[in-house]
Amino acid sequence: VSVASNGGESNGASYGLSISSDGRFVVFDGVATNLVPGDTNGAYDVFLRDRVNGTTERVSVDSAGAQASGGDSSGGSISADGRYVAFGSLAGNLAPGDTNGASDVFLRDRALGTTARVSLDANGLECAGPTFAGPMTPDAGSVLMSSYCPFVLPDTNATIDVFVRDLGADTVERVSLSTAGVEANGETWGGALSPDARFVVFRSAATNLVDGDTNGQEDVFVRDLRATGFTSLCDPGVGLVTPCPCANPPSGPDRGCDNSSATGGAALTATGNAYLGQDTLVFATSGEKPHALSLVVQGDLELSDGAVFGQGVRCVGGVLKRLYTKVANGGGL
Repeated sequence: VSVASNGGESNGASYGLSISSDGRFVVFDGVATNLVPGDTNGAYDVFLRDRVNGTTERVSVDSAGAQASGGDSSGGSISADGRYVAFGSLAGNLAPGDTNGASDVFLRDRALGTTARVSLDANGLECAGPTFAGPMTPDAGSVLMSSYCPFVLPDTNATIDVFVRDLGADTVERVSLSTAGVEANGETWGGALSPDARFVVFRSAATNLVDGDTNGQEDVFVRDLRATGFTSLCDPGVGLVTPCPCANPPSGPDRGCDNSSATGGAALTATGNAYLGQDTLVFATSGEKPHALSLVVQGDLELSDGAVFGQGVRCVGGVLKRLYTKVANGGGL
């Protein structure tokens, strides 16, 4: 696919691949000068090959179509539909106000023929340090970037971090943090984004991102950007949720049903992290009868309308697993 529109092979090396979801469009980096007309910048550029039409175009250009000047362009990543291409470039002429003399990340809209710089802070300001392009989500809603820039303050580790740029919300979030929000104490480089931009995979030499990291080597980490803790899935009798059985009244928001023992309904809470590599999940209950027998059940399916379970309502279904049975102490576990 690293050929010109007339099928001629390139006269220079080509690297780095990204492909649209239907396989029609392929993005690659190349130093060849004969893939498109007017390639005289003597630098690496980012190209797109349309396998259906048999055409090759250069995407590392400004909104007027002028070629990049002042440095290489690379790291192209294409959206699922082939409309958008994110890439990195040292060129200073691809977007207005680019005066930092460093590598930046750009987004090319092939439908509109525009190129915009996305390696900016939340206020739209550039920074002095280099930023390197990573992959973007299939809908081009978010772009992964590795940068020495302090896009999100406070940033005091004086090393490269990983960020996600949400193009729709126009926000930047640093992801190379520990679960407690502590910044990495070593270099970090971006790797991959999940399609919904919730999970980010990255590699880091930091030793403080998880407990027990003593191998002195770079490791691979996953960051969940939407881990918000634990909430009640359904409240009995609220909305379309099944009401409490046996005419027992619901005891209130985030609590279960009252029962024949008139306990007032228990509340289940949880703290910690539910990850295999960092399993610190702890369950607790309150509002039970002082010495009630408690059964904690896990399911692999959420029941949005609930289901009668004994004298209460459960919101989990599918394959059920009893985690444990325990006698309450003073009305709680």
